[in-house]
Amino acid sequence: MKAGNSKAKGSSFEREIAKFFTNWLTGQSKEYYFWRSPSSGAVSTISQANGEISGDIIALKPEGGVLTGKWSVEIKTGYPIVLFINILKV
Repeated sequence: MKAGNSKAKGSSFEREIAKFFTNWLTGQSKEYYFWRSPSSGAVSTISQANGEISGDIIALKPEGGVLTGKWSVEIKTGYPIVLFINILKV
């Protein structure tokens, strides 16, 4: 990854968070239940047929719907530390 390449850093961070969510849900580190969404979430804006895809992280297995069925997960990195409550969007 090139220094200063924020797109590459963001993609890497999204993969790291997807792996974290898999471990959180299943206790395992392989056979991923979550992964980066196609085009990092842009697919949902291309066509209404893709309405089930939103955010940066999607469920690869039905069990992952416990998270992504209720929440759209957006991953941000490189920003100053903020209070969690200040970034929630309902």
